[in-house]
Amino acid sequence: MKYKWIDKNVDLNNLTESIEHFLKDKRFTTLRENSGHSRQILGIYRNTDRRLMKVVVKVSGTPDSCVVELKAGEKVRSILKLSSLVSFLGGGQFLLKGYESAEFYRKIEEEFWRYVENRLS
Repeated sequence: MKYKWIDKNVDLNNLTESIEHFLKDKRFTTLRENSGHSRQILGIYRNTDRRLMKVVVKVSGTPDSCVVELKAGEKVRSILKLSSLVSFLGGGQFLLKGYESAEFYRKIEEEFWRYVENRLS
């Protein structure tokens, strides 16, 4: 998901640091990369089943036209689209883990956008 803020005079470095702090508070291990007007943060979380959960946040643009993009759980969502086929083929346990992962990503995404909105208002 991607959102754009216009005429907010956003300090992109400060916003990127805040987003990284948010992910660390959620117990993600983070890696940040800056490149010109673009910053990217990779967050990796190992859940109780020892599965890796990954999110990628990209902050780009200028202080007057800031874009924040969050990529979280795309693979899980595409697998769940085939849920009836997976279930029919006996993949119920696999499907359950997929739904658990989808719920994890949904919660993170919801909290993330609320956090970013609060930082920019």
